[in-house]
Amino acid sequence: MFDNINYGGIISTLLEALDLVKTYLAQELRSLVDENVIEPIMEAKSKLFSSLMAAISLSFAAAFLSIAAFLVLVDLTGSYPVSYSIVGAVFLIMGIIFIKKAK
Repeated sequence: MFDNINYGGIISTLLEALDLVKTYLAQELRSLVDENVIEPIMEAKSKLFSSLMAAISLSFAAAFLSIAAFLVLVDLTGSYPVSYSIVGAVFLIMGIIFIKKAK
């Protein structure tokens, strides 16, 4: 009854089916990882780079505006020590205000 069955052909077909399932699962897994891991990381990288460049630009702008404001203050007072004292007092008052808000 089972004498005419070609076991090699059945095994070969099963191995091909197994290989097909393996290939399909690998492709689906790759697609799933790309959609749910790789793409969000790439978007986050882009946003992080843009945010970093914005922070650097704003830092330079703030530094140059601070220098310009200090030079105007020196022009108004006519003295560097007086200008430094005014700037130091402003920072001292700001620090005290922030410390009181933190409590």
